[in-house]
Amino acid sequence: MAFTRADLINAVSQDTDLSRREAEQIVHLMQDRVTRALADGHRVSIFGFGSLTAKVVPSRMIRNPATGKQMRAKKSARVHFRPAPILKDFISGAKKLPKTKLVTDVTVKRKTS
Repeated sequence: MAFTRADLINAVSQDTDLSRREAEQIVHLMQDRVTRALADGHRVSIFGFGSLTAKVVPSRMIRNPATGKQMRAKKSARVHFRPAPILKDFISGAKKLPKTKLVTDVTVKRKTS
């Protein structure tokens, strides 16, 4: 079972005093900032979670295994995720996850038009 973007939005909304719409804006903003940082060639590191890096794979010659024909593969990009050691420990069961601390004092800047 996957934990989806909608699940994340609902969790943020439930764990804070934010409306679902405000939680959706925060998740969208975070996704946008991470995407833009990776597109600009930056490494994104989130302490206790892991780091993301974008790697460009240059064009290269490949072989179609069915026909044996040589073809050129286009240049592409891949995102590499490296989990933080503490995340690995939680996933493997070496450490127990602490209880969730609810955020009770969240200040959201609202744009005034």
